[in-house]
Amino acid sequence: MPLRLESSTILDYLVQQGLCGPDDEVLSVKALPGKNLNLLVQISTGGSHHGMTTSLLVKQAPFRDKEGPKQSFLEEWRIYQLLDTDDQLRELQPIMSEGVNYDATNGILVLRFVEGYWDLGKFYAGAQQFPAHIATALGTGLATLHRATFQRQDYQLQLAPECTRMEGDRGDGPDFFSELENLTPDLFRRVSLDGLMFYKLYQRSAHLSEALSRLQADYTPCCLIHNDLKFGNILVHQDWPRWEPSPLPTSMAALHLSDQQGVIRVIDWEQWAWGDPAFDVGAIITEYLRVWLQSLALSRDIDLAVSLQLAAVPLQTLQPSLAALIKAYLAQFPAILEVFPDFQERVLRFAGLGLIEVIQERLFYREPFGNLEISILQVARSLLCHPEAAMSTVFGDLDSHCSGIELPDSPPSEMVHVDFSKTHCTNSHPASHSEVFLPRWLQHYSLDAALTDLTENVRIDPPLIEHPSYALLDVTQMRGSAASETEAERYNDLPDELKQADLLRQLRNYLHDIYFSGEQELRLSTPTLKREYKNSTYAGLDLDLIGQIQAANSGTGCVDPNWVVTRVEGSRYQVQKDGLHLWIDPTADLALGSPEGSVGTRLSLRLPNSSFVGEYYMAVGNGGQPATDQVSFHLFFHVTVEGAILLMEILSCELNRESCPFTLKVLTEPLSYGRFDAAILTLESRHYVNLRAVLQHLYPRLRPHLHDPIPLFTAPLAPGIGLAEAPGDAQGFGLGRCQILARALLAAEPFPKPRQWAIQQHFAEHSLDWQRPHLNPGSRASYPPLDLCDCGEVAAASDALCHPH
Repeated sequence: MPLRLESSTILDYLVQQGLCGPDDEVLSVKALPGKNLNLLVQISTGGSHHGMTTSLLVKQAPFRDKEGPKQSFLEEWRIYQLLDTDDQLRELQPIMSEGVNYDATNGILVLRFVEGYWDLGKFYAGAQQFPAHIATALGTGLATLHRATFQRQDYQLQLAPECTRMEGDRGDGPDFFSELENLTPDLFRRVSLDGLMFYKLYQRSAHLSEALSRLQADYTPCCLIHNDLKFGNILVHQDWPRWEPSPLPTSMAALHLSDQQGVIRVIDWEQWAWGDPAFDVGAIITEYLRVWLQSLALSRDIDLAVSLQLAAVPLQTLQPSLAALIKAYLAQFPAILEVFPDFQERVLRFAGLGLIEVIQERLFYREPFGNLEISILQVARSLLCHPEAAMSTVFGDLDSHCSGIELPDSPPSEMVHVDFSKTHCTNSHPASHSEVFLPRWLQHYSLDAALTDLTENVRIDPPLIEHPSYALLDVTQMRGSAASETEAERYNDLPDELKQADLLRQLRNYLHDIYFSGEQELRLSTPTLKREYKNSTYAGLDLDLIGQIQAANSGTGCVDPNWVVTRVEGSRYQVQKDGLHLWIDPTADLALGSPEGSVGTRLSLRLPNSSFVGEYYMAVGNGGQPATDQVSFHLFFHVTVEGAILLMEILSCELNRESCPFTLKVLTEPLSYGRFDAAILTLESRHYVNLRAVLQHLYPRLRPHLHDPIPLFTAPLAPGIGLAEAPGDAQGFGLGRCQILARALLAAEPFPKPRQWAIQQHFAEHSLDWQRPHLNPGSRASYPPLDLCDCGEVAAASDALCHPH
């Protein structure tokens, strides 16, 4: 079995590979972000008390199963071998990574880590500047690479002598459609329910599908391309302001600083392809557009036109860089226009494809599909279907941004301040948790204690919102970056009603993070420990924990009726329901008793027993999810990791035995446990009596794993368990109640008694019973708490629920 890379054994591995000596010492190991395990290892040669240090980047793809990593990095290693042996390509080395060793047995690649560079995405986020010089260097370097390998079949054969890759021939065009149209029921396991809307929107847009089909037909493999150009795969040297562009076209030496280091570097070549150069250029444009789109303050409460005004990074700020990129590329590689006269339009079409892939990536990492993703899809459709019309919108007036390659003088390095704290933390925090007294409402939790704390300690002094025990919030901060003076001025120039709507939204979220989810408290209380890094994650998920949760889920999948057969193709059917088309294998995906398929036949599918919803793994009952026309409730569990697995084991077993429709969500990140809503059960109210009996038996085993407080406004059933009726709207119980709180606080004088009165008045305006805030308007339902006196020591009885004799 291949070796699983771990930080604790990294020195032994490097010694075994001959990359370190037995007397060398590991000074530090740090995991860098990425889909692979990327360990940055700093080594002192001969021990820490002797001379030199060196840094190596050690990469291994995730272990999806016992067979080991699915990617060998052989293809990336071939790139470095070619650069090292070919005289014409060797000049590209300063703008690329340096390969040190490839271990085919374990699928581990070791690279030389070059100090003095910033990840371009972090640079932009930290500096809040978008200098055209950097885009010029990027366009020049990329054009040089494409030009050097353009129509060189000898290079193609050296890089892929067997003409194979994981997805096929590296010279073949990519498949833009398989993940958009060749969908199976497994989609329900991989994508949250709101994420399904993306595929429905795509499938109903014939123009978008046709545009992608034309783009795939136009794709022309003719040179080496990176094929995964994101800002995270581009490095910029910290001394970039001292680089002066030369007239183009130029040699690679012109991209060097005085110490022969490249002003930019392109890293992570494992997905390289023999492909279309416009694909790479379009990918960079996608990244710039992504910065703009993700800086929009998109909300149901804010009109899109206003969101554009609120953008932390307006498109106009990025246009000089976009123009510099394309002009530098074409100046360095003018011959590309002879082969592709429409090169700029091709680039924008590939940028549109890139934005669709951005949405797919967000869904892959379980981000919700909302206003941001809809906006990204709209821009993608414009670029793919009408690239000529989008030209001026994206690039602006090319001649006005820069004439030829003449660019404004760079600012001196002293003027460029990169604050990387902006890329990690949205708000300022107290110095340390030890200096912050635990709020009294947490020491002695009750609804009254929480509301007293809220009315006494939350201070609203726009643009600031603060609580003495938690992080200060500046509402002029957009998308997690500290507001610059320009951004603050832009915000302050907005009409008062728009600023008030945004203040309401941010106050609601602030209250939710303190009193409902407990995320603010979790950030303060999580200790900073020396971490051990293991190759045990995939798509941001802890595979060990997910494996335990999945093993505890006894569900077999739910039956979903009324799928209509639209096509029969060989041994598979295409079926449709609610605008979503899937391909199914009738021998595996149909529920028992379904008729033989023919066009127009209605079938019942057996869908997976789980899905991922944001930060949660969600088990779905064999009876499906609670019906939308039935009154349902949520149980919120402030539970540990071990308790969440126990909950999954017992509740999935018992509720499935009773054929109750339900969902049970548990957090997927071990470090997130400590939240008040670590697990959430949703069940129809008519099943509460049966559930209460199950919890009575389960509670003695569960009690050591439960903690107070519970989410605000939920009814306590037992320590660590709170109940609330499901409101049946998209906002949900927690955000909905916190929205009412926020409106009341903004309407009241900033003193406890006026605030308490305003909160009660606002609840009454929403027909909510102030004495029973966990119920929906008009509800008279009763949910008796657990009888803790009768629980006793009955752990054996709870075992019997899932292990009967």
